[in-house]
Amino acid sequence: MIRTINLSQNWNNKLACNQFSIILPKDVEKNVINDLVDIRCKDVTIHAQIVYIKHFRKNGLTAGMTRINFNQPRRGGETILKRMYGGDSQNIDNKQFSYIIVKRLK
Repeated sequence: MIRTINLSQNWNNKLACNQFSIILPKDVEKNVINDLVDIRCKDVTIHAQIVYIKHFRKNGLTAGMTRINFNQPRRGGETILKRMYGGDSQNIDNKQFSYIIVKRLK
């Protein structure tokens, strides 16, 4: 079964690209290289394949990752991750994330 990844926002107009990145909480059972996924944002759904995964903690988040994924400098990307995944504490220092690159399927 193909899993759906729901995006709250189409950062950087990524859904128009052939390949793009997504940053999600680490889940080695759900996010596997070569898996097929549907990526949905509002009323747009695309079919894609996971082609790359890099796991990291907040201190491993780079300016390149946040520029490509969120169109934000590193600090802006941290703020977005805190808002999305920080919970009540807004603390993401010890959370693990996955930087995932997907390839759009025709």
